[in-house]
Amino acid sequence: MKSAAIEGARRPGAIGRALRRKIPLRLRDPLRWRQGTGMVLFAYATTHLLNHALGNISLDAMFFGASVKRLIWDNLVGTALLYGSLVLHVILALQTLAKRHNWRMPTTQALQIATGLTIPVLLFPHIVATRGAEILFSERVGYSRLLAQIWPTGAVLQTLLLAFVWIHGCLGMRQWLQTKPFYQKAAPGFAAAATAILVFAFTGFVSSGRMVAGAATPPDALPEAVLAAAQVTRTGVYAALAILASLYVLKPVLRRRRRRIVILYDNGDAERRAVVARKGESILDASRGADIPHASACNGRARCSTCRVLVLKGHDSERDQPGAAEGALLKKIKAPPNVRLACQYKPSGNVTVRRLVGAGEIYDASTLDDPYRFGVEREVVALFADLRGFTGISERWLPYDVVHLLNAYFDRVTRRIEANGGEIDKFMGDGVMALFSRKRQMERSARQALAAALDILKTVEAMNAENTDEWEVPLRVAIGIHGGLAILGQIGGGNHGQTSRTALGRTINAASRLQDFAKTKEAALAVSADIVRLAGLAEDAGGERVVAELRGSTRALDVVVFADSASLERALESAGEKSLITTG
Repeated sequence: MKSAAIEGARRPGAIGRALRRKIPLRLRDPLRWRQGTGMVLFAYATTHLLNHALGNISLDAMFFGASVKRLIWDNLVGTALLYGSLVLHVILALQTLAKRHNWRMPTTQALQIATGLTIPVLLFPHIVATRGAEILFSERVGYSRLLAQIWPTGAVLQTLLLAFVWIHGCLGMRQWLQTKPFYQKAAPGFAAAATAILVFAFTGFVSSGRMVAGAATPPDALPEAVLAAAQVTRTGVYAALAILASLYVLKPVLRRRRRRIVILYDNGDAERRAVVARKGESILDASRGADIPHASACNGRARCSTCRVLVLKGHDSERDQPGAAEGALLKKIKAPPNVRLACQYKPSGNVTVRRLVGAGEIYDASTLDDPYRFGVEREVVALFADLRGFTGISERWLPYDVVHLLNAYFDRVTRRIEANGGEIDKFMGDGVMALFSRKRQMERSARQALAAALDILKTVEAMNAENTDEWEVPLRVAIGIHGGLAILGQIGGGNHGQTSRTALGRTINAASRLQDFAKTKEAALAVSADIVRLAGLAEDAGGERVVAELRGSTRALDVVVFADSASLERALESAGEKSLITTG
């Protein structure tokens, strides 16, 4: 009797699955290929529009820009990369559209799809009339001949082509960038640059078109064979889009013949609902089709885990295995086998699922443009500073005096934190939390946090000196500093949607516990040894090295404790002198 292993190897698709396992997950992910090819096309569109913008200067400047563009793209590597990306991007985009089960989506995604479908009608005939003329008809078509042909009768179509290509590309880049740590601050600059490029490209096109039209000796017209080929191409694109639309019209009819499944949403007794879906439809599509709130930060692209569900019943682990993109993400978050991404999970039979991330009003359309609504991972240095013994002061003083004192303290402390490159996260009673975050510059963030801590200690000392006669007990402050990965997200809710951005995670908890540890040690500052090392401080330059068992943590943390501002200042000065000696 043959072994089960041999029989399994002979099943249809077994060899293909074995080969796929040999290919890295990143290379098996169609989304990454679509994203990569899109970046290549966006790079070409940028150079092309900048070339158009040079028409605002002169035709000579435009021709010079065209020669530079040809150096980049009109070679064997550039041409293969450009047109290979174009073909693959179109195929992958159409494949994604073909798999859609409904058209409920954010407005920006709908606009991206609409412009993407319109681009081939305008772009492909343009390609045939330019690069195609050179390849098929040995006709060199430069800017002068092309402008003479399309100005002014084709100006509207050319303008639409510029706008649609640029809008489509910018939306794709935004979708990729919005989860990056720097995007929130850089978004206005990106928007201004994108708008400026489009406007200058349009005005350059108009200026150059007028100059060519007014030339004493107009360029030779394009041969009729080239124009005919461009028209045939446009007709072919229209026919292809008509076929695509027909398939979508017939799709519901074809779907009726497909077996239906039942998806039971079980989020408690008050939230049990059954939805009839078609086999091959994802859980997220079924949710949207049935108006069930379902979080999805990346709009179903397997780039986040906010749509994840727990499969309580009916999961077929053999037939419903995760794809490359889903498998990589689930592995990254260490999800158990019965947790799946709703945007990718297409059950082959009836299932019962539970949404693991809440949805509803907090994920309405007004929050779609905020990358922090579902959290952004970032490396930060967190600082917690808390006034010691302030409860006793607040009990002895009048409430108005307490408010005045806190405002005076917070105002000075905030100024010192911001002067050192920090950002106030929140105020908590008589405490303050600040974040220091420089992209890939944790060393600088560590130095800034320690410098801010020294300034806070000196600020309190200055306030004590100013109020020696009025305050019976001087103010004291305890500070904790730790660094590492944290999740930054919008937290809050309520009828008015009141949310604020804050940081969460082990790094933040450890910094808070270090502040408490400083209090127990009667010290001014407790900072993790890793931050001391990143900042370039010698561990014996003024602080005491201890091992701290922090409350709520399962492992001990190496900590350097500074008793007062003088010991911290000596350590910072020593590090500064060492840096000068090294660089000198």
